[in-house]
Amino acid sequence: QTPLLVAVTARQAAIVHDLIQAGADVNAVDNKGQSALHLAATYGYAQVLQVGEVLCIFLVLSSPPSHIPFPGHTPLHCAVLAHNTLLRDQGRQALTEEQHRELQQQSRELESCIHLLVQTGASIYSRDVKSNKTVLHYTVQDGNVSLLRYFLELNAFKSKDFVNNKAHGNTALHMAAALPGDKNQKEIVQLLLEHGADPSIRNLDNDQPIHMAPPG
Repeated sequence: QTPLLVAVTARQAAIVHDLIQAGADVNAVDNKGQSALHLAATYGYAQVLQVGEVLCIFLVLSSPPSHIPFPGHTPLHCAVLAHNTLLRDQGRQALTEEQHRELQQQSRELESCIHLLVQTGASIYSRDVKSNKTVLHYTVQDGNVSLLRYFLELNAFKSKDFVNNKAHGNTALHMAAALPGDKNQKEIVQLLLEHGADPSIRNLDNDQPIHMAPPG
């Protein structure tokens, strides 16, 4: 790892600033292909993202196909997936009160990162190079209602295609219909429909979203 990557991982915003000022290679990646920005987004380190130069770099790193070193994901994708993981962790039964508070704090920090990334130019329309998924598909697949609502409201009156984009042939509404009830299925389906999701679209198996619903 480069000193910049180590400083980001250690959450040392001041050192990150100094290293960038000194000419550190901001495009350097670790052995998993993660850049400094991908790491900051994944860990929810808003203070690191707020370093002015890092935000400028973001414009280079966030827009495909210019430079997406980490397996097909933009930094925004990484932050959303990390937030999904926290959501799953919060749903575990055997959490102590302290663990629950800690997860809530981490969740808030990731939300701050997501908002910061969007405010500084991250595109909610960027697709994962491998799966063709957008942030919409990622929020739906884990029943992440709060982020889903945020992205849908950001898109309001802009792209009609956003809510009906396909990944592996499925729209977000197909994915939502297939969710179990404990993943906020009804609320998510309703949200998508309110924002223009088309229930008549068919996937590669010729199924409409209603055909994807679990039995019962």
